[in-house]
Amino acid sequence: MTEIYLGPVDRDQLQKKGVSEEILARQLNMFQKGTPHPVLVRAATPGDGIHRLPVERQRHFQQMFAQKKEGLKLLKFIPASGAATRMFKTLLKLCHEAGRLDDAYVERQASRGNEDYRFFQQFIAGLKSREFPFIDALTSALAHDDLDFAEIVERQDYRLLIEYLLGENGLNYANLPKALILFHNYMDGPRTSLEEQFREAIEYALSGSNVAHLHFTVSSEFLDAIEAFSDRVRDRLAENGFDFRIEFSIQSPSTDTIAVGLDNRPLVDGNGGLLFRPGGHGALIENLDKLDADVIFIKNIDNVVPDHLKRETLAHQELLAGYLIEIRKRIHTWMKLIAENNISGDTIQEIAGFLLDTFWTCLPENFTVWTVDDQARWMANFFDRPIRVCGMVKNLGEPGGGPFWVSGKHGDVSLQIVEKAQVDCSSSRQKEILDTSTHFNPVILVCSTKNYLGERYSLSEFVDPDTYFISEKSVNGKPLKALELPGLWNGAMANWLTVFVEIPASTFTPVKTVNDLLRKEHQPQEF
Repeated sequence: MTEIYLGPVDRDQLQKKGVSEEILARQLNMFQKGTPHPVLVRAATPGDGIHRLPVERQRHFQQMFAQKKEGLKLLKFIPASGAATRMFKTLLKLCHEAGRLDDAYVERQASRGNEDYRFFQQFIAGLKSREFPFIDALTSALAHDDLDFAEIVERQDYRLLIEYLLGENGLNYANLPKALILFHNYMDGPRTSLEEQFREAIEYALSGSNVAHLHFTVSSEFLDAIEAFSDRVRDRLAENGFDFRIEFSIQSPSTDTIAVGLDNRPLVDGNGGLLFRPGGHGALIENLDKLDADVIFIKNIDNVVPDHLKRETLAHQELLAGYLIEIRKRIHTWMKLIAENNISGDTIQEIAGFLLDTFWTCLPENFTVWTVDDQARWMANFFDRPIRVCGMVKNLGEPGGGPFWVSGKHGDVSLQIVEKAQVDCSSSRQKEILDTSTHFNPVILVCSTKNYLGERYSLSEFVDPDTYFISEKSVNGKPLKALELPGLWNGAMANWLTVFVEIPASTFTPVKTVNDLLRKEHQPQEF
């Protein structure tokens, strides 16, 4: 372990965060070792790791979900801690640069191939055509100060518009969570991504008595604002007979990770204490671990569509949930038989076929000569894990991790979701495998976190701690190295029972930049 001198102030800081000296030393060791790269064997593809279900099988699982959901507690888990700053990164950059931002200058720079100005051109076109869902809110913010939106556009004072869009004197979008950004326009007014998540939950995550359970992970600085807005949405939808049980959690300070300089030495913050950073979305496995539900849907806050496009998204959420329910039912039945020592050779053969058909898993060498007790023991050990059914979409150039067959420490090969940042691209072979990937992970998961007795698993036991990665960031203009904990749907779920199912690309409509709101998937229905 790396040794570090800690003074009384440092020890007090660690105690308050809930970070032990052993954990700190382990993190510093990770920086010394560098990012551990997974060994990709091949990309998972339809027929080899990814299930491409025929229409009749899809309908079967959708019907299964419809039949079984009334007796289950359903919960929607939505990571929503991200600030919207990155949505507006290009706008902030251009507005802080000296020089003109009128149409002629922007056109000239864009024609020379400057991507930032091409982006800005598209943004201004969206403003002029009033295609952004926040135009009315922006117009009202300007009018409050006796400013006219149309007149400002006419004189091409785009810096002023962006100041009111992003700054505290207007909509303050640069300092809000993405959950509170207006995403879609409707006849009765625009909706935020947060409200769209509520309305989507009504369609597939209602438990008995028309109650939808939602859990949002949020940043502490946004908690009050998101809670207040959620209460307003809940009260409005309650008029239509729907009820919501809403929970919020923040990423625990104990999951923060130490930041170091390029020499791997710990950095200090402005108060002279050790500099820590959030450990990435992988830290949310602790939040997920505390939830009590039979079926948990996981979906990012910005992956929503307007009402007229929801049907396909909903159908495939139901498909994934039905598939999960069928898998879990069969596994729990067999686990009960094994526990009662009541399993036959015929059942062993049935399980063997299920392993191959569902998990692409073959039995161990010499399995057929084992005793039935040893066979049953191996199968119980294999099945005694949380389950996730993950939607995978065809790779059309969107960012995100992908599904791969990965070789483990002991030579075992398993299905994993791997981020590009984890791959050793200096290896021509690994880069080649990465480039052959046909699908990527849109973060549309349905999970079961209970065993056959109805007891919740301790999810920390199924994390692969060696799937962290190190990224380079900056603070106050100075470079630093940050430690990203095993991702929530990557290393944090590495040892779950995993099934990948192909779903349409139309189910993935993230909003990473403000101009993504101009895509047809986020525009109102045309009549």
